[in-house]
Amino acid sequence: MKKISFLLLLLSQPAFGDSPRIWLDINWFSWHSDDTYVDNGVVKEFNENNPGMFARYEIKRNLDIGAGMFKHSYGEWTPAFGFEIHTRRDRGLSIGAIVGYAPGYKETPANTILFVLPVAQAQLPGSPTIGLRAGYMPFGEVKFGTVQVTFGF
Repeated sequence: MKKISFLLLLLSQPAFGDSPRIWLDINWFSWHSDDTYVDNGVVKEFNENNPGMFARYEIKRNLDIGAGMFKHSYGEWTPAFGFEIHTRRDRGLSIGAIVGYAPGYKETPANTILFVLPVAQAQLPGSPTIGLRAGYMPFGEVKFGTVQVTFGF
């Protein structure tokens, strides 16, 4: 109950600046430093077509909470949710990191459910509500990147 109360308190706090409070991210694709991976002795290709959708809510100027679903690099769908800590978006470019939970990776060679994904978001010139997001995972044996289109409301 304390966790729910804390989350409601965070959600009730105002955001700052002129940037949108709600963002809808459309997952697009990913790329990997290696084309293949080994799963139980079988060589397989990474899935680089990663459709999906996330909704993010700006709790504070530098903190979002979000949830969504996407098809991950091993070819299965997974829900995901987490927090994003980032620089201010009202300047057109922000950088940050997502700390999240994606249970669909548990039964994959990645064998994890937690992740940290460094991200950058750039708004289109003259439009604070449309942008591109890119993430890059520098940790682990295989490095990968992601690309999303994002819309603010």
